[in-house]
Amino acid sequence: HATVVQLRGTNVSLTADTTGLKRRRIRLDRGIRKLRATNRKLVREIDHLNIADATLAKKIDSLRHSYRAQKNLEAQLAADRSGLQHNTKTLKAENRALKAQLDTNAVDRDSLARQLTTLREIETMRQQLYRSQHGSRLNLLTARNSRLETERNLDIAAKRAIELRHQIAGAVASRDSY
Repeated sequence: HATVVQLRGTNVSLTADTTGLKRRRIRLDRGIRKLRATNRKLVREIDHLNIADATLAKKIDSLRHSYRAQKNLEAQLAADRSGLQHNTKTLKAENRALKAQLDTNAVDRDSLARQLTTLREIETMRQQLYRSQHGSRLNLLTARNSRLETERNLDIAAKRAIELRHQIAGAVASRDSY
């Protein structure tokens, strides 16, 4: 192809071989198509990364929520454990106190039983003296009253022992239920 160009009043004819330019244009067009394909691929990857980023953000939020829930649960369990330890200590102390009361009660019942034996002997002696008219009715009634009072106290102590055993069993059951 010849192209005529006028330069300062003179016509100049230029002839150029465009074959090289056409090849270069074809290569450039191929390169542009590759760049466009690469661009589309990169856009898809960016979109995929944005979706993955959003999914990851949701998972992170979910993990944070789970972590907080776990920490709250751990705190609650620690508080429960502390309360349980306190209750266990309290129940053990109560159990020891009840056993001490039961031991004291056993000593009291033993003492009252010995005292009752003596009071029965005294009452028998006062009754014999009263019958033989060497003792007064007042002394006999006083001896009888002492014996009856001691029997009553022994009966109360025996019932208290039963009550203490039930309380100990209840305290043990409460402790074991924890």
